[in-house]
Amino acid sequence: MKMLRNYYFENLFDEEKSMEYEKSMELEIYYNKVLFMAKKIENDETVIGKSSTMGFVDIDISSIDSQKEFSRLILKILRENDKYYVTDISSNIVYLNKTRLEKNTKYEIDDGDILLGISPNNAFGIKVKRR
Repeated sequence: MKMLRNYYFENLFDEEKSMEYEKSMELEIYYNKVLFMAKKIENDETVIGKSSTMGFVDIDISSIDSQKEFSRLILKILRENDKYYVTDISSNIVYLNKTRLEKNTKYEIDDGDILLGISPNNAFGIKVKRR
């Protein structure tokens, strides 16, 4: 019985899976102060933008851009070595926690960070949730 107990204590919890759970990230996308969608980041690269005949994006915000002011490709989220990064790949203005992002530059993001995408007459916000 003692061997069985020791086995369970040593093998019942899979630390790799627990760590994997801790590493996940979710994005809450807001438009007009309303939660538009929440998406868990599951890939090493996730593109936020507008799907079209020219290509597919992972998180599609087409329905909140009726005036067609946002770029087709807006943000790229990368997962590298258990960290997440955002890159502005748009022709719009993007902020991370009130700091304007330079185009095509990686910035680390983590729980509680806020991204803001701005066009001349429109804006959307993203809350970063690390789970």
